[in-house]
Order: sequence, then structure tokens, then C-alpha cells
Amino acid sequence: MCPACSFATGEGFDSLDLTFGERQGIEERLRDDGLLRVFRESPTPWLGFHAAEVCGKERGLGARELGDLCLRASWVCRKEGEQPFESTFQLRAVRYFIRALERDGLQGRELSVTAYLVGELNRRLGNHREALNWYVNAERTLEGDSSLAWLERMISTQKEMAREQAA
Repeated sequence: MCPACSFATGEGFDSLDLTFGERQGIEERLRDDGLLRVFRESPTPWLGFHAAEVCGKERGLGARELGDLCLRASWVCRKEGEQPFESTFQLRAVRYFIRALERDGLQGRELSVTAYLVGELNRRLGNHREALNWYVNAERTLEGDSSLAWLERMISTQKEMAREQAA
């Protein structure tokens, strides 16, 4: 994240080729963002991920990529003990991942992992029955793909945990 303007991205700055209009749009979004205004002077470890999300939305990143940024922000929040922000980023990740599943025609591994993540994030947010539904959806996408045996084991383990938590 740039300390001067708060621009952030998941890829290297050198690979970006933004037009003047794109730069203006991003600068305006960053200037108007409430979290950046509040935390700019004393940045938190997760602020760069939030800034990358803001910039990514302006740049037209896909919902799956934006969901990944929010998921990573939630991991940082968990490590830092920032539970309210962790939940906020998890919820945002769920919304982006569902949007990606509905609109982006995900296939194969990406489809399976995304459906699993929606289940896992719902479980962590306390939506255990919703999580169970998503774990079942994720299982259905595996279609006997032996390269995803690791994911099948994770789904099974987390599904059992969600069942116990839902009871």
C-alpha cells in the first residue's frame, strides 16, 4: 500500500498501466473511503487489503479476486485479535464469492474451492445450517476429481464440525 495515497493492489505496481481517468477514479474512491480516513494516520495490518479491495473495485477486478482480498484481510484480523473487523471481512468475502459463483461461470477447482469457502466462512460467522448447505454444494462439484481429495477431506471434516455446532 502506498503510504502517500493509499493505493494498493494484489499484483506488483510495475505491472499496472492505469489511464488518467482510472487514476482519478481510484484517487477519489480512496479519498472518500471511511476506513481509510479513520486509519490512515495509524494504519492497521489489514488496511492494505481493504485499500486493495477499494482499488480493485474501481479497476473492475472480478468478484472472486475481491473475495480473496477480503478473505486475506479476515485472516490478518484474526491474527491481530480484531474480531469485529474479521467478521466484517468474512461477510464481504462471502458476498463476493457468491457473486462469483452466480455470475462468473467458475469451473473445476476454482468452483469447488469457492463453494467450500462460502461454507467455511458461513460456519465461522455462526451460520451453521447455511454452511452445511454450501459444503454439500461443494461436494457435488468435486465429481470424483482425485486431485481434489484434499478438499474432499476438508469438506468432510468441516461439515461434521458444522453439524455439531448447529445442534
